[in-house]
Amino acid sequence: MKKLQYAITIHSRKETVWKTMLDSETYKLWTKAFCEGSYYEGSWDKGGKIRFLTPEGEGMFSTIAENRLFDFLSIKHLGIIKNGAEDTESPESKS
Repeated sequence: MKKLQYAITIHSRKETVWKTMLDSETYKLWTKAFCEGSYYEGSWDKGGKIRFLTPEGEGMFSTIAENRLFDFLSIKHLGIIKNGAEDTESPESKS
């Protein structure tokens, strides 16, 4: 499996960026750029399960591998959600 890591510099307080990215209502605003109406269900707590969904209820599910408040967040992709079902085995899910 290919491991991806991304970094970007944002000129704002890290608490502001953190809250904008993870609070339910502001998450919907910034994700609108690539999927209008997207939302999440679940917990950002370490070990928590989270589902990233489109308005149609499709998307992906993950676990929170690490969450160090205002510092670092690591998300482990587990699979996709298609037709309401979690899929970990299809080639699409594994990619």
